[in-house]
Amino acid sequence: PPVPQAHVNAFFPNGRRGFHAGKGDAEVQRLNAELSSRQGRYRRPATWKAYAGPWRNAWAWIAPKLRRDLQIETGAPARPTVADLSRHAYLAHAWAQKRSKSQKIGAVTKTCTAINFAMHLHELPPIMNRWPMVMLREVMRRDLGRPVKKMHELRHEETANIVESWGFGSDCPWRRQVALMMALGRALLLRSADLFVLQVRGILFLPEGVLLCVAFRKNTAQGKYTWLPLADSGMRHSTVALLRLHLERLGYAVPARHQRGDTDGARRVGSGHIGDNKGFLFRPMKRRGNYTHEHKREYTLQGGSRCMAANKTTGYKVTLSLMRRALRECCDYSAELSRKFGTQSLRRGGDTALFDGGVTQEKRQLLGMWTTPSVELSYIGFSTQQHLRWARPTAL
Repeated sequence: PPVPQAHVNAFFPNGRRGFHAGKGDAEVQRLNAELSSRQGRYRRPATWKAYAGPWRNAWAWIAPKLRRDLQIETGAPARPTVADLSRHAYLAHAWAQKRSKSQKIGAVTKTCTAINFAMHLHELPPIMNRWPMVMLREVMRRDLGRPVKKMHELRHEETANIVESWGFGSDCPWRRQVALMMALGRALLLRSADLFVLQVRGILFLPEGVLLCVAFRKNTAQGKYTWLPLADSGMRHSTVALLRLHLERLGYAVPARHQRGDTDGARRVGSGHIGDNKGFLFRPMKRRGNYTHEHKREYTLQGGSRCMAANKTTGYKVTLSLMRRALRECCDYSAELSRKFGTQSLRRGGDTALFDGGVTQEKRQLLGMWTTPSVELSYIGFSTQQHLRWARPTAL
């Protein structure tokens, strides 16, 4: 989708919005104006929006002080620009210190990132990576940082129970959808944001399993899509079988199962003579009724034209709540224990299963698209029994 021009313009206060083009050649000026008009496509709309707010707040506080300093230096009225701020970085550093009063590391980090983004757009060096800001962020981490609380990884037994009970054992659409999200997220090492953008037209059935297209991911280049393979175990209640059932109940015509020896390649849902294949695979879940007790709450799946990520109340929040409810109802977990699971539990569970299965770290990184080995290792969960077994060779 197009980026609102207001988000782009916010980063060019009292200054040029285009690139330098000289004053001589009209064609050069025209081409550079066209080049400038493409800036909005440099990052996704959500990225522009995320940075625009912190930058507006920073500039509103900095500009008057920068104007005063420029006037003192030159003796004449000044109209401050971003280039002027680059030469007076101490003002941006002072604003970051003011933001640190909120006692939130994230607020300072986002402020620094937004200001550096503005510098980048003006072809200026980043000013929030200098020593004062490095020191501020480190001090805040030491003073305010808390141990990272990792969610439990979703294990095979838990996933199988949920798929059996909510996926195949219930005729409730939203229960089936939650079960499929948990099974699919664990199998493909997906984040909730990845699950939310899966589209039916990006699903290809193969003899060995399924290919699913993720429109964009956190750890890929902006605007890039990824194809992920889902292996078919061939079992009656497999993740692939649940995916087929979910698509059928949504009203799609799913390609027939490949027979042994088939070599006709991929088959797309709703392609060709089968019919329409538009819509998101997972639908926003809207609460219905006025029940206050969580175990009595019911939900309705909305249409497939809207992404679950568009609204947290019908997307992320309800997904997290229902995943924990599935653990309570299908695995007999207590409310306290279920709260130790989150959407990251899917990705952690899948990576832990690969680790337990002896898959090398290089392959795990490729499957989960981790670029840093230490980050990938942080997703693996292991039990005390496993730890003791590994440590046994060192015991006296």
